[in-house]
This record gives sequence, C-alpha cells and structure tokens, in this order.
Amino acid sequence: MREEYMESPKILFNNKKVKVNNDSLIPRNVRTSVEKIITTPKKRQTRSDKKHDIKINLTMEQRQLLKRITKYKKDSTVNTDEITQTSVCTQLLKKALLMKKTDFPEVSYPKSDSKKGRAKLEEKYYNLLFEYTVQWDCSYAKAAHRIFLYALEMEVKPLR
Repeated sequence: MREEYMESPKILFNNKKVKVNNDSLIPRNVRTSVEKIITTPKKRQTRSDKKHDIKINLTMEQRQLLKRITKYKKDSTVNTDEITQTSVCTQLLKKALLMKKTDFPEVSYPKSDSKKGRAKLEEKYYNLLFEYTVQWDCSYAKAAHRIFLYALEMEVKPLR
C-alpha cells in the first residue's frame, strides 16, 4: 500500500497535509463509470379526445374567401372569441365530410409554399377523411383540400 500526502486547500484545513489512500493502479483523477440500467420508457397515453391537425394548402383567393366567411360569421354571432379561421375551416370540413358525397370535384393542389388553412378534426372525422385518402390514393392534406374547397364553394354561394 502506497501512502501519499496531498496538500489540502488552505481555506478548509489551515495549511495541513491530508493523508490520501491510493490503493488503486488507476490514477485518482480518472472517474470510474457506474453502469446504468437502461429501461425502456413507458409510452405516454394519448387523450381520448385528441384532435388531428390537418394543414390545407390554399391559394390567395381561397384564403380571401375563408377570411370573408370568418368575418361574416363573427358579425352574425354574439360570442366572437370562439370564431377563428381554424374553427371555420374545421366546421366546413366536418360539414362536407358528413355529406358522404363521394364525387367531390378534382381540383389542382397548390404548391406547398402557399399559405395554409388549418382544421382540427376529432377521430371520427379523421377516419372519414382516411377513407377518402384510400379511395383517391392521396395524402390527408390533398384529400382535405379537395373536400374543403367543395365546402368553401357551397358556403360562398349564398354570400354572393
């Protein structure tokens, strides 16, 4: 056994030498690693009322129509805090999905760098939208865009 004396910090021990036990062949400034037990984290539960966020690409004209409809709805109701472009977009998409109309007209899909409308769908409506994605062999966003434009045109007709 090898004994070493190490000078202690002057502040703590008043300049005294402290005896250090050094039985190891590993230098004392090398830390030993402690093996950690790796556990798989528990999956977080999802809420039963979780909403799926769908982003719908819109052209400038379509966004203007959405803004006009939103303003019209805000003007015609008392509680204007709950009416936003997202809520109007969601309502229109839900209404169109419940129509069960399978022959929504095909429309051109705008570039992805265009502005987006948003809809927040519950699981029931998201499953209905999924059926259209399978039928048309496209993404959720493209199917939502196609259905939303039909609903948007139906909503705008009475306003014109």
